[in-house]
Amino acid sequence: MNSPAPEDTVHPIPPRTLTVAYTGGEERRGPITMGQANMIRCILRDDPTHINIHDVWPVPGGTSEEAVTDALRTLAVRHEGLRTTFPHPPGTAPVDQVVAAEGTFTVTVLDHTELPGEPAEYAESVARAARAGRFALEREFPVRITLLTVAGRPAYLALAFSHAVADGSAMAILREEFTELLAGKELPDLASLPPVDLAAVEASPAGLRKSEASLRYWERIIRTGPQEMFAEPRGRRPGTDEEARQLTLRSRRGGRAL
Repeated sequence: MNSPAPEDTVHPIPPRTLTVAYTGGEERRGPITMGQANMIRCILRDDPTHINIHDVWPVPGGTSEEAVTDALRTLAVRHEGLRTTFPHPPGTAPVDQVVAAEGTFTVTVLDHTELPGEPAEYAESVARAARAGRFALEREFPVRITLLTVAGRPAYLALAFSHAVADGSAMAILREEFTELLAGKELPDLASLPPVDLAAVEASPAGLRKSEASLRYWERIIRTGPQEMFAEPRGRRPGTDEEARQLTLRSRRGGRAL
């Protein structure tokens, strides 16, 4: 008599998708910021696994699925960047951004009988895998969200972000606010300008003067600074035509330490 096969605890039960609706935001439209323009050039050109970014948010024990989606909904309404798309004809780069007043986003739920031996590393791998595939800037919600659960109980959120709307600092703020919302805390008013307002500041006379001053500064640095850092004569790697870069460090204190 054959023994029953052990239950696979690593691979999740077939995923399901939650559609989360949000409302209560303000519909806005305006030019993109200089930072957005620079990042969008990279998004349209570079490998998405390199340019997209990801994060993992642990979910406190005892948190319900509804509480997780409610917190995500609150963040979407609170932060205009999460409701922003960048319409543009094919073959061109966006010049405007559109902030939706309402809409939906999806959460993929991966339920497990138990998580692998290193749950945080597993969640990291799920988030990293979600970076694959270019975000459709003109229509896609800029965060890909996967909720990892154990027997229906939320354990981790694995997220991949479009770099057009978030960077490392923004992800850290969102993670902190998500945790505070789950703890029942009230979030303070936002202190930073949303992108539409920042773009208006950049286009103002004061903003243009600041940009021109910055360009003059960097032009001077580039013209007068060394054209190559740590410049040293270059040799060849033995038996090849490949250049071998060399670096000489001179340090009396380092020499004494050695």
